[in-house]
Amino acid sequence: MKMTPAQACCPPPTEETVARVREIIHADQHLTIREVAEDVGIAFSTCQKILTEDLQMRRVSAKFVPHLLTAERKDDRVKFALTSVSERKTIRTSCPS
Repeated sequence: MKMTPAQACCPPPTEETVARVREIIHADQHLTIREVAEDVGIAFSTCQKILTEDLQMRRVSAKFVPHLLTAERKDDRVKFALTSVSERKTIRTSCPS
């Protein structure tokens, strides 16, 4: 199988590299890709690929978060939304028109 130039210069990340990136991001989600790449000692593009493809993360409001919510986080969001709607209805009915 023939390798592309990109594959030849940038081999796929090892499990240890992916694990190290995961540890760093979980410790501080406000780090930039460049900072994480420098800490781990990998290329910016490799770090970006690990975060987006291997760890299924995306940048949201200047921090990396898991792309998919867990069942627990979904339940938390539903409870919060229902509480907010309930409180809003209470405020509306108690205000004089």
